[in-house]
Amino acid sequence: MRKGYLINYEETFKGYKVLQNLEYWYNTRNLESILKILEHCRETMTNPVMYQIEFSYDPDKFNKSVFLEVLRRKWKSEWKKYEEERKEKWILKYEEAQLKGEKTSSFRSRKIPEFHYIYSFEFKEFKPAGIRRDRGKIMLNYHHCHFMFIVDLRHNQFGIDEVVYRSINAFKKIEGINKGKNKRNGKDQNPRLNYRKTEKPEEGGFIEARYHDLKTEFEDAFTRASYLSKTSQKAGVMTRNSFGSSIKLCKVM
Repeated sequence: MRKGYLINYEETFKGYKVLQNLEYWYNTRNLESILKILEHCRETMTNPVMYQIEFSYDPDKFNKSVFLEVLRRKWKSEWKKYEEERKEKWILKYEEAQLKGEKTSSFRSRKIPEFHYIYSFEFKEFKPAGIRRDRGKIMLNYHHCHFMFIVDLRHNQFGIDEVVYRSINAFKKIEGINKGKNKRNGKDQNPRLNYRKTEKPEEGGFIEARYHDLKTEFEDAFTRASYLSKTSQKAGVMTRNSFGSSIKLCKVM
């Protein structure tokens, strides 16, 4: 085995399985970062969930150096706007209830949720959808990023749909990130939530889930997140640091 790398079918990482793919090598330094972040969130958050957003981008317009700073600003802006709209809806509901002589629950303001993250910038070539085979090898570049959010839903104060939609909307407002249909297959939206398949042995099939609960699905969450530490699809990435995380924000170093 090459020093500093882990091949999936030969070993586990500190007792945890990595994603099963014989073609992947996993960077153990990045796996360590992933494990520390997930452990930190599991221990310090009340109701931590992990979900993945994938987006493609234009390398000539996307500014990687300020990406995370801009994302945090857009995230806060999205939540502020959403909470204002939520309060306006409550006011209308309250006024209607008053006219009818009915009671209604009081409005509960919510603090904008913070998030931890893991990301992997990747590159590959693909044949665009709708191109006939007799047209030859027409290939396009696919610059993209897998971005893993870990957010605390607290005591069900937030719904998973709320945090996912705020995430996607925040990405849409960042310059250089492509919007609309994904050119790779002409179907998926960009940015989009990446689903993961979980096996159900008792039914002999699979179900689709949108997120992992770090309190109850920690091992499976690590396996899913290990994908971001793979060393393939890195050639052609227009940035020095193709892998990153919020590890420095965790008091676990």
